[in-house]
Amino acid sequence: MKLHTIIAATIGAAAIAAPLVVAAPAHADTTAGDSIVYQFCSDTTENGVSTWYDGDNDLRSFDRTHLPSFRPSDGNYCGTQRDYSRSAYQLTGNSIQTYGYWASCEITVNGTLVASNAATGHYSIAECSA
Repeated sequence: MKLHTIIAATIGAAAIAAPLVVAAPAHADTTAGDSIVYQFCSDTTENGVSTWYDGDNDLRSFDRTHLPSFRPSDGNYCGTQRDYSRSAYQLTGNSIQTYGYWASCEITVNGTLVASNAATGHYSIAECSA
């Protein structure tokens, strides 16, 4: 019982810390009217915390992240958040914590990939910023 509590506390701490990791990135070329697409992928459909900046530079998050799209090419699950910048200086960053062993993130601005990253390990967190 004690071990279960420690594991749960560790997982909870990682989930709380995940949104803080992408608190300061900015893509200097992203400005008002630009299209921003954040992609989140994992080896499982149900995942932990995901974070991203919306078009108003507000940090958004889901405590539990469901990735609805299965990719047969690699056997992973993905989901996206889309927005248009309403800011002269747009922050861009996203992250996801997997409940499995692999996670990745991507940021696309106006159709151009500007950041991508992946992480491996149980409950790992992938972070992107541009």
